[in-house]
Amino acid sequence: MEDMKKQLSVAMPALNEEANIGQAIDNTLRAFINYNINGEIIVINDGSKDKTREIVSESIEKYPDKIKIINHITPKGIGASFWDGVDNASGDT
Repeated sequence: MEDMKKQLSVAMPALNEEANIGQAIDNTLRAFINYNINGEIIVINDGSKDKTREIVSESIEKYPDKIKIINHITPKGIGASFWDGVDNASGDT
């Protein structure tokens, strides 16, 4: 049996979080490095009307193998956003 390193997926629902999303992504990526975690971030942009999508897209350009985005055209709520993140996770936990 092959010894594979597990991957952690972090689902990050966001609705109009332009003031916070960049720092949340940076803090999560820093934790991955500090704790030697093989991880990914899945941002679920839940119909934001601000610059949330653009800020996440800039982060994806820097770290394309660590960040994904799912865009809802209209808000679906935190529950639906969370489950969309789970459904699109490639990690083990």
